[in-house]
Amino acid sequence: QATFQLFLASVLFLGLYDPLKKRLEAVAGEWFNRQGRRLEITLVEIDRSVPKVISLSSLDAQFIGRLHSSGRAPQVSLYLWNQERGLYELTLQRGQPEKPLMRTVSQRPFTDGFQNDGTPYTRAELELQGKRRLPGQEDANARLRTMDTMAADLTLPVISGDLVVGWLNLRDESWSDGYSSEEVRRLRETVHRIAIVLENIYSFEQLKEQTRLAALGTMAAGLAHEIRNPLAGIKGAAQYLEGDARPDEVPAFLKVIVDETDRLNTVVSQFLAYARPFQIHSEASDTNALIRQVVDLVRAEGVADGISLEAELAPGLPPISLDPDKLRQIMLNLVKNALQAVGEEGGVTVRTGLGTLTAPPHRGKPAFVATVMDTGVGIAPENLEKLFIPFFTTKRAGTGLGLAICRRLVEAHGGEIAVQSQQGTGSTFTVRLPIDLPEVDPDQTLS
Repeated sequence: QATFQLFLASVLFLGLYDPLKKRLEAVAGEWFNRQGRRLEITLVEIDRSVPKVISLSSLDAQFIGRLHSSGRAPQVSLYLWNQERGLYELTLQRGQPEKPLMRTVSQRPFTDGFQNDGTPYTRAELELQGKRRLPGQEDANARLRTMDTMAADLTLPVISGDLVVGWLNLRDESWSDGYSSEEVRRLRETVHRIAIVLENIYSFEQLKEQTRLAALGTMAAGLAHEIRNPLAGIKGAAQYLEGDARPDEVPAFLKVIVDETDRLNTVVSQFLAYARPFQIHSEASDTNALIRQVVDLVRAEGVADGISLEAELAPGLPPISLDPDKLRQIMLNLVKNALQAVGEEGGVTVRTGLGTLTAPPHRGKPAFVATVMDTGVGIAPENLEKLFIPFFTTKRAGTGLGLAICRRLVEAHGGEIAVQSQQGTGSTFTVRLPIDLPEVDPDQTLS
């Protein structure tokens, strides 16, 4: 009893001693709100990374993944509207629910309670509304049952104009009695930004699909053209041989059939090389040595007397992780193209060095840079954007697959290929491949 009285007196003292009371409250608040503060830090990081999000995969990494990693939301899921199915569909998910989440949700009645201002559903409010015998009680209970199937304690709508394009679900921690009003406010701000990102993603995906279909149409037309011409030659030669061909003419027409068959085989082989997935076998490589091999090989095959082929290789390049065979294939194609563009007189220069990537989302990251410059006839402005489309070619005997394959090889490395050209002056093709440079110790740079 004495011990209990001492404990009671201590509690009363602490309760009445205001400075100590405030300090204890601050310590307790700091202890119990650690996860909330981590959520705020995470949302700030998400807001900064939002402009870089251009796909659902990056949205998963930059948004859903970070929310889950904050420790405040053990389960996170994003449902988005599927126009073809006419349903909301589970699109992204992090965490391990006790039961599999509902895969699809119908539009009504679940979305009826969402307001244009993005007012969310919270479990506490729906439970309170469901207990009251007021209009909307059944709707509240129905929404709560749907949230149960999605393992959600907080559901924030993703709204674009008047359209609910989806919603974000968050599961609450077991120790918490719900997300605070400040947490909900900050989450709503971030979700509003995500709604804009989703609009851009869908627009970007539609643009990519239109571009893909246009490229597919061009590719199909080119493939048909490249196959039809050899077939016509084969058919004509066979028909002549079938008719009144003289014995001395037979070898010539048989050669036409063999040559056109070889041409068909080349077209089909290059098309398959373009269409099949590339396997990149990266290893630390001396890029200067690889490009020197390419230049020596082209010289050995023969270069016209009026053409100069030079290699200006930057000294001291570090070993770079890439597929050496693929780099040789890229550079060999670019150098041969440059020589063809020059014709009988002019110059081709191959240069190497270090630079940076120029296209999002990796703009500014270090890169190995190789350029092939020629003093040829140049490329017409209307043809620049078509150069990398399969089967587009301005050459009489070209298949139009060389540059398309080069681009696929470069992109398989995570790199970029670009061209600059001016008619009558020449062209420059630039290849940029990402590299990992060792971090420099700032103390060493100052010594």
